[in-house]
Amino acid sequence: MTHRYSDPEFEQSIATLAKNAIKDEVFPGIEILCARGDGILFHRAYGRMDRHLDSQALQTDSLFDLASLTKPLATAAAILHLSDNGLVELETPASLFIREFEATEKANISISQLLTHTAGFPDWTALYEPDFDRDSAWEKIIHVPLVYNPGSGFIYSCLGYIVLGEIVRRISQMTLADYCQTRIYKPLGLDNLLFNPDPERINIVPTADCPLRKKRLRGQVHDENAFTFDGEGGNAGLFGTASAIYTYCRMLLSSGKLNDKQIFSVAAVEGFLNNQNPSWLAPRTFGWDVNDGSETYMSCGNLMPTGSIGHLGFTGTSIWMDPVSQFVIILLSNRVNLTRDKNIPLIRIFRPKMHTLLLSTYL
Repeated sequence: MTHRYSDPEFEQSIATLAKNAIKDEVFPGIEILCARGDGILFHRAYGRMDRHLDSQALQTDSLFDLASLTKPLATAAAILHLSDNGLVELETPASLFIREFEATEKANISISQLLTHTAGFPDWTALYEPDFDRDSAWEKIIHVPLVYNPGSGFIYSCLGYIVLGEIVRRISQMTLADYCQTRIYKPLGLDNLLFNPDPERINIVPTADCPLRKKRLRGQVHDENAFTFDGEGGNAGLFGTASAIYTYCRMLLSSGKLNDKQIFSVAAVEGFLNNQNPSWLAPRTFGWDVNDGSETYMSCGNLMPTGSIGHLGFTGTSIWMDPVSQFVIILLSNRVNLTRDKNIPLIRIFRPKMHTLLLSTYL
């Protein structure tokens, strides 16, 4: 890989935007990685590890709670890998593996509908209440009413991805973490994409203080539903570094192959990179959001090319990449270290500004 940095004036513009956001309490610190193909163009970290003023300075390749980036980087990846190996067909009903769905309104939900958020599940419900009991949480998923008939609408749903995580476990007889580690991450040499990391690792960024668990979360997933499912609910739970994410993205942008390791078939990669929903529904690939140019707000800004794919994480993380130009932009922060909700409007302003500033230089 090559590294190329721009002139000092540009780097100062990036630093100013990041430091102003830190001052405005959008996040305590942020790591920014911008690349094109195999060349890293910009990789810097700004700010602190957490909200305390005497906190250690944030370093590049710190380990962040990636939140919903788990969906494309782990859960959808595992499902497509199983499909590549003939263990599941994406158009088959999920009830073939989740027998509890039989004789219910969920009987005909397809795996592809779960992947593209068109299965009819509501966006979210507090499965963890009252006491983080996994069996009780699963019962809630089985009985939660669908919002619409499968395939007739779109709602971004964490619940659907929890179901996909369970499908991976039932087909493979492995945990989601073990499947991803042995089948996808290890062949790529990725030690820094993982679930439930050892909290003693020195590069883990503290995520937040959890009032329900009454502890500071460092290496333990922030999302309460994912925590209920042993830290790997399918909707969240993955931890990772910017460099590890970039390596994974390089593999996708190289037709599923990197360093002579073919991780996914070309057909699977096409499913990741291209919209799978009908034209009357919001566009989604298998696991990723799509910039189709129709949205009034996109977190990637207005310079990221149409056809780019990306995803956001609630903790303050994001990925956007363009299959044609091969641009990859990764922003990692622990926004929730400051507040769960109050800085959401601010990060919605920050993300497109940062993407636009980066792309205005490198496009």
